[in-house]
Amino acid sequence: MVREDPPHRRVLTKDEFDKLLSTCTGRQQKLLKLIANTGLRAAEVQKLTAQNVVGDFIVIDGKGRKRRVIPLNKTTREICSDLSFLERYRKRNAVYSMMRYRCGLVHLLSAGPHALRHMLATELAQQDVPIYRISKLLGHADLRTTERVYVNLSLESAVAGVTDNLDF
Repeated sequence: MVREDPPHRRVLTKDEFDKLLSTCTGRQQKLLKLIANTGLRAAEVQKLTAQNVVGDFIVIDGKGRKRRVIPLNKTTREICSDLSFLERYRKRNAVYSMMRYRCGLVHLLSAGPHALRHMLATELAQQDVPIYRISKLLGHADLRTTERVYVNLSLESAVAGVTDNLDF
């Protein structure tokens, strides 16, 4: 197989995200907004509980058992006040399946939860948030991972414009 250089990564635009949300139930909207506003990985969402919510932060052991602290905005504070909706998404592919199905309903290219993570990083980069802060938010051990994967995306997406509000 020939690898793309750089590899193609799916990133949802704000318009695509809004279309996707329009097909979702309230519980599904909460899930997608939580991922989009925090950059949580699917595996982190699966294990998220009320004990992980400490004040205005989510404290979670992510990939490689690295602990990270994620600040909550107004939307995610409201969502995290009751995480019972997550019970339906504890199985391995539940989030992926739901997103693929909902993308199909509005004729979008298939996207998984990682596309929402890319969307967050891209929006932050477009708003001139330092790459170091984006890297820490996403839980990357190496700054180069963030630069290679996410900064390139933000340059490609620069024509989409800069949003003033990251409250998805």
